[in-house]
Amino acid sequence: MRLLGYAVAVAALALAGCGGEREAKKEAEKSGRGPLTCTGSTTADVVASPAPVAVSFVKATKTGPTATYDGYSTASLDETFDGFKSAFDKAGYDVEKTDHDKHDAELEYKAKGGKREGQVALRECDNGHTSVHVTNRPS
Repeated sequence: MRLLGYAVAVAALALAGCGGEREAKKEAEKSGRGPLTCTGSTTADVVASPAPVAVSFVKATKTGPTATYDGYSTASLDETFDGFKSAFDKAGYDVEKTDHDKHDAELEYKAKGGKREGQVALRECDNGHTSVHVTNRPS
């Protein structure tokens, strides 16, 4: 009988953990990191430049003067992070702030000429890809 009670308790904890993970993903979307995009068809008219070669953008949204781009990279989080830093440097953008954790990273940038600025939010995907969310707005 104790064994059955133990099994029920373990199952309840496992289910609670799954719900917590879903809630964490919802909170991440609300925090400005955008939706988790790990796959999808590249759309030719969705271009958030500059970006590393391994990045594919699948969706663009414009709300007023602010544009957001969602996509993914087939490269690791570290490679994608370094790729954006390099692409921004080559384009003459200033990377003003970075934050790199184990499973996510952000870069805040100002475009050449200072007329636009934004953030690149990166998150690891379960399939080995890196989710990319770019916000670009007037300075």
